[in-house]
Amino acid sequence: MSKNVLIVSEIFPPIIKGGAASSVYSLVTSLAESGQNISILTAKSKDELQNIGFSIYRVDIREYYFYSEKGLPQTLSKLISLIHNIKVFRKEIKHIVKRQKVNIIHTQLFASTVAAANLRKKLKIPVVATIRGYWTECFFIEKWNDDNNKPCEGCSFKRLYNCLRKNNKRFNLILFFNTIIIYTFMYWVRKQLKNVDCFLPISEHFKNMLIKRNMESIYIVPNIFEDSYYKKYFTKKKDNIFSDNDEELKGIKANKKIALYMGRVRKAKGVSLIIENAINFPDIVFLIVGDKDHIDFLKNLEKIIIDNNLKNIIFIDWIPYSVIKKYYELADIVILPFLREEPLSRSMLEALCFGKPILASNMGGNPDGVIDGVNGVLFTPGKEGFKEGMRRIMNMDFEKMGKESMKIFNEKFNKGLLIQKYLDVYDKVIDNTK
Repeated sequence: MSKNVLIVSEIFPPIIKGGAASSVYSLVTSLAESGQNISILTAKSKDELQNIGFSIYRVDIREYYFYSEKGLPQTLSKLISLIHNIKVFRKEIKHIVKRQKVNIIHTQLFASTVAAANLRKKLKIPVVATIRGYWTECFFIEKWNDDNNKPCEGCSFKRLYNCLRKNNKRFNLILFFNTIIIYTFMYWVRKQLKNVDCFLPISEHFKNMLIKRNMESIYIVPNIFEDSYYKKYFTKKKDNIFSDNDEELKGIKANKKIALYMGRVRKAKGVSLIIENAINFPDIVFLIVGDKDHIDFLKNLEKIIIDNNLKNIIFIDWIPYSVIKKYYELADIVILPFLREEPLSRSMLEALCFGKPILASNMGGNPDGVIDGVNGVLFTPGKEGFKEGMRRIMNMDFEKMGKESMKIFNEKFNKGLLIQKYLDVYDKVIDNTK
C-alpha cells in the first residue's frame, strides 16, 4: 500500500552542496519509483527540476555555511538563520498537512528535523529523521577541535565557549553571554528531538552516537547511491571538464598507478596526509579532486609541495557529477584519509559501486564499507599510519579487492535493499501511532 510521505530538507537539486543533496535526491526519486506518493519541502531555487514523479514545495530559507568559522559574528549569523529556517519550515509543514493527507514526515537535516519534531504532538503525524551529520552533537556541525587536531568528545558549556573565543585567551563577557544563548538553543534542540519517532543514522558510528545521547528507536539506513543518478539529472552538454584533462591523465595512467581522493580539500578531510606522504611514493600519482575553499590550508599544502619539490600530485578543482565516474575509472585505488569521524562518506559509496580498492582511516563510518585486507586497508589516522597503509595496499591484488568492493556494495548498499528498509520503518512507525 502506497504512503503519502513528506520529505523535508534544507538542500535539494538544483542546489548542490556536498553529498547530502544528491543523497536526498536519490531517496526521493527511489521512493517515488517504488510507488509512494512523495512530496518534498525544500529551499527556493532559480531553476527547477523537469519531468519528475513527485511534488516539490519550495520556501525562502536563509543560507548558511554548515561548517562555519567559529568566530562570534559567523556563529550569531548561523544561529539567527537556523531559528528563521525552523520557523519557516514549521509554518509550511502545517500548510501542507492542511492541504493534503500526510502519513509520515521524513526529515533530513538540522532545521527541518527540529521544525517537524516541534510539531509532532500537535499534528499527530509521525516523524522519522535521517541523521547524516553531527548537528545533534555540535552547533558547528563538524565536531572538530582545531586546537589539538582531534575530534571533540561531546559538547559542554566550557567547550562551546572555547570554540567561540577561538584564539582569544582573555575572558570576554559578551562572548560568555552569547555562549549561554547558543548553549540554551542546543538544549532546546535536543529536547525537541525527544519527539522524533525513529532515528535513521546512516552508519554504525552514528547509531552509537545517538545511543550515548539516550535516543530511542534507532535503525541504521545508509544513504542511497546509484550510478544512474548522475545520468538522470546532472548530465549537461557543458560538462566537458574531463575532456580538458583527458589525454594528460590517460598518459599518466599508462606509466604509473593513480591514487584518487575525491572530496573537499579541508583539514579535517586529511588531505595533508596525502601531501606529506607523497614523497615516499614517487611512482604513484596522487589525484586530488574537489572544492578548494580553505585558502590558508591550501597555502600550507602548497608550501609542503614546493619545499619537497613534489611532482606526483595533481589538483583538479570541483567537477560536475556527470563526469565523476570517469575519474574513478582512471583510479587504481581510492583514498579516504579523514582525520575527523566522517559519518558515511559518499566517496566511499562511489568507490564501492565502481569497484575500487579503498585506503581509509579506521574511524567514523569507514569500517561500514571497508573490510581490512578484503576490499582495502584501514589505517590508524596519522602520517605514519597512512604511510604503512599505502605500503600494504600497494602490495595487494587490486582486481580482487575491486570485486570485493562491488560485492559489499551489492550486499549492504544496493538501492532495492535500502528502499525496503525505509518502507519497513515507515510501516512500523505508522502502525505504532494508530
